[in-house]
Amino acid sequence: IRNTGQTAIFGRTSNSVISENKIKDVALFDEIGIRGVGTGVAISVNGNDNVLKWNEISNIGYSGISFMGERTLLEYNYIDSVCNTITDGGGIYTYTGQDISKPGSSGSIIRNNIVVNCLGELEEETGKYSCNGIYLDEGTRDVTVKHNTIAHIGYAAIFLNITSNNKIE
Repeated sequence: IRNTGQTAIFGRTSNSVISENKIKDVALFDEIGIRGVGTGVAISVNGNDNVLKWNEISNIGYSGISFMGERTLLEYNYIDSVCNTITDGGGIYTYTGQDISKPGSSGSIIRNNIVVNCLGELEEETGKYSCNGIYLDEGTRDVTVKHNTIAHIGYAAIFLNITSNNKIE
């Protein structure tokens, strides 16, 4: 999949497998109205018990893989160069929201992935780059992150923002 304006694969699905895709050049046009969950992303999945594995992702406007849902397994994905047009994202991103009573991404496992060259833009206000390797955002809890290779990242290799009970190995 190559040269898409918004998102390469978008699914509101459960019990699905998304594997062995090669995705390149997604959402690379600045200021064309890309906003909200699931936009500007190579793979965006919202649902429980999904498997995302063996995908090759490169040159993406926002995040490489974005997921919401319990017991999601992400493994053996290769992600190179994301946050090229939209910042505050990551190679792998999940978000539950501020309502921590929701299960969100609990029981999910992010393992054996390679995430590289995620710089984002330099934010003038903070003086920092704003792209992360693996980004567990607001409300994310009970997620295991282990055995990933992460290099050349603008902000944090693994960023936990207002999260709880996650395991990083």
